[in-house]
Amino acid sequence: MKSISLCHRFSLRWRLWRKFEGPNPAKGNLFLSAFHRIAIGRLSRYTSLPSEYDITFICRKERQYFAEPILKELQKSYKIQILLLDHKRELSARKIKGRIVWIEWAAKFAWAVSKLKLENKKVIIRLHRYELDTAFMQKIKWENIDGVVFVNKHIEREFKQKINDRVRTHTIPNALAVQDFPYFPPGRCDGDTRIISYSMTFDPLKGYLELIRFFKKLLNRSPSFKLTLMARDPQSREEKYYLRTLRLEVEKLAIEDRVDFLVKEMPLNLKDDRKNVSQVLSQHDIFIGFSKIESFHYAFAESMLSGLQCFYNGWQNFYLEEFWKSWAYSSEEEMLEGIIQWRKRSVAERAEITRKNRDYTVKRFGSATISEIYRQVFFKI
Repeated sequence: MKSISLCHRFSLRWRLWRKFEGPNPAKGNLFLSAFHRIAIGRLSRYTSLPSEYDITFICRKERQYFAEPILKELQKSYKIQILLLDHKRELSARKIKGRIVWIEWAAKFAWAVSKLKLENKKVIIRLHRYELDTAFMQKIKWENIDGVVFVNKHIEREFKQKINDRVRTHTIPNALAVQDFPYFPPGRCDGDTRIISYSMTFDPLKGYLELIRFFKKLLNRSPSFKLTLMARDPQSREEKYYLRTLRLEVEKLAIEDRVDFLVKEMPLNLKDDRKNVSQVLSQHDIFIGFSKIESFHYAFAESMLSGLQCFYNGWQNFYLEEFWKSWAYSSEEEMLEGIIQWRKRSVAERAEITRKNRDYTVKRFGSATISEIYRQVFFKI
């Protein structure tokens, strides 16, 4: 006897039930027999129901800050399920409701999802930078991933060379919540020209020790500058040691009256933190980036939005030229001269330049622009 498909068998049973048993008048036509309920229950296992959400966003708790501007824009058009988790055991295929599954950070949750059997869903991982040097690159089952999003083409190229050259990849820059950073016109600070460099933590990769030595050279040319270094209150022993090293270097160079350390407490949410940063930026004229490596450089972008003129060490940090090439300097000498010349410009000249800087940053990296690119990638993969 030829095999009959499962759906066909249930169809035959339904017709037989209708012919010989029929609806039960005692219970009304809206009720099904026990046999019919069982049949429908079994059949539902083999039929795909519509997804409850357009997108499921999966991230470790307190690590979603880079994605928030994008999510906020996408939520205007799509229904998004947000899963902020602590442990892999919190994940299961049944919990993931979206047609598109966006996993922020190529780490433990990306690994966990890559092992699940997800039907009729597209799985996309966003890889930032540090993940490339972790064991998760070998653990993640890339054959179960539909796409990987990078924030920088250099990182995408490195991934293809070292990890996997078969999975589909896209480079999309980070997004900025433009409304959190109003423009402050130049000329607001009298007297000294105030320079700032800041980051989440006091980390040797941010190049603060080298920046202090560079700043001493700047003071030798002109004493009319002050420097602020800002990061959160050190949490680890390494952060505390590095901050102590920086303070000792300032004392050694005898520039204590020219350098301020702004050690801030981290607020409960990113929005409050961004507000605090904006207030600090309003009191400065110049941002200098001396990081040894950056994939996007949020502090640079936020400073551009806020009306500061920005400089970074292009002779050392090559990743940023994709976004900020016009503000790169090829040597310390060139940067020193650039800062001196900036101070000599009129207020009107500085205003015109910094407004153009902001326009460029909004147009290229504003959350509305970047979320549209995500929309195209998510629903065209």
